Amino acid sequence: MHRSDGVWRVLPRGALLDFAGGQREPLAFGGSLRNVDSLTPLTLADGSRAVAWTDNNGKLGRVHLGHEGSPDRPEPAAPRLQVSMTGSRTIRGESPLVLRATCDAACDIYAQLADHEEVVDGLSLPAAGSRRIVLPPLLGPIVPRRGGPVRVLLRSSAPGGHTVTARTLTLHLRRYTSGFLPKATTHLPKAPQITAHKSCQMSSLP
Repeated sequence: MHRSDGVWRVLPRGALLDFAGGQREPLAFGGSLRNVDSLTPLTLADGSRAVAWTDNNGKLGRVHLGHEGSPDRPEPAAPRLQVSMTGSRTIRGESPLVLRATCDAACDIYAQLADHEEVVDGLSLPAAGSRRIVLPPLLGPIVPRRGGPVRVLLRSSAPGGHTVTARTLTLHLRRYTSGFLPKATTHLPKAPQITAHKSCQMSSLP
């Protein structure tokens, strides 16, 4: 596990140990934005050491191999990322926050709702283009009850790259609340008031 600027990542890491008392040599594998699903050391047929890992991200089956002695590849240029919100800025309590991410080249993108480490989404674009980022409301609504600013931590890099561009997107959102219909009232005309007057006629006896 690795945390940087409030963002947790599961990254492939290893170390070469010298049991004769030498120093430990830390190793870093893969990029900085792809969560690792599994990691295992290997011994290849020629006796050299290697590490294999996957970062499927629930969508793509990717397997990587790090071979001892292989030179580091040149760091690719970081792509330019644009993120915007799609749809209304009034969101229901049970609805996710949906964003549109656009890269000008192949890229890895990771998004996390600020102060909510469980609300995340990650994606990889194999070429320039756009794709949705979906942040689901796992432990509660995305938007506060009275609305307000919602911050999204964004990280982007070239595919498998170590140079990461960090930015924070602040959105001013409202939470949808269902209104109540006013009570129907019926106004009936008042009935005319009838006043009865009793009269009594008296006659004198002879």
